[in-house]
Parts: sequence; C-alpha cells; structure tokens
Amino acid sequence: MEVTMTIPNAVGLIERLMSEYKNTALISAGTVLNKDAAQKCVGASAKFTVYPILDLETVAFCNQNKFAVMSGALTPTEIFSARQAGADMVKIFPVSVCNGRSTLSESH
Repeated sequence: MEVTMTIPNAVGLIERLMSEYKNTALISAGTVLNKDAAQKCVGASAKFTVYPILDLETVAFCNQNKFAVMSGALTPTEIFSARQAGADMVKIFPVSVCNGRSTLSESH
C-alpha cells in the first residue's frame, strides 16, 4: 500500500497503518521529494519510499539508513545515475512521454 506525501497527515497515516498492519501489509511512502520527507517516512516505519524524481541526497540518506528506495528517472543518464547512487529500484517516470512500453521493451 502506498501512502503519498501529498495527502494531509501522510506521516501520521503511515504510522497508524504500520501499527495496525505491520505483519500483513507492505506500507510504502510515495511522492517523497527530498531527504527531509524521507527522514519522516523512516521515522514512521514505512518499508520503502517511492518518488517521481532523481534526488541523489535522498538516495544517499535512504542507503545510509538501510531504507529501500525506488527513485524516479526518465532519461538513460538519470536511470544510470539512480542505480549508481544505490537506488534499489528505478521508476521510469513519466514513461508515457517516451512512447511508454514500446520504448522499454526495445531497450532491454
């Protein structure tokens, strides 16, 4: 379950969900745009973070805290940089601007 940081009191909601469902659900924090937001998500016990941009400081923070991170990226350089920085996964975003699935399947 992804709780985006765009909703009111997202951190409080993550904390509540983790308390209620910690053994039965995987709770992630979405739309995490910077290190400060990632720090709040770690404190709320989210399992990982997802965000639509490449922010190297956030990736480094998550790595230092052994917190799984799915960084956003679009260009080949951003994708490579995200992986080099230690992102566990890379979210190609927004994939629709580069012809979506056909671009990804041709570049494997």
